[in-house]
Amino acid sequence: MTSAHPSTLYSDTVLAHNRAPQNCGCLADATHRGVAENALCGDHLEFALRVRGEHIEAAMFDGESCAITTASASMVT
Repeated sequence: MTSAHPSTLYSDTVLAHNRAPQNCGCLADATHRGVAENALCGDHLEFALRVRGEHIEAAMFDGESCAITTASASMVT
């Protein structure tokens, strides 16, 4: 059995989340919103959460960003 090098697994994960990001879109009934921007590269993301009590019920993001930032937002949400 051959195991993949960690950098290969990381690259595959980033590419997969960039191609098909999870939780990407608008969360109309969000209770919390935030914006993340990187002035150096132009990435701009908006995050939205729906929180009830002490629990996050839903988390989504939307915006324009590079593959690594898109993948990161997908994995975080």
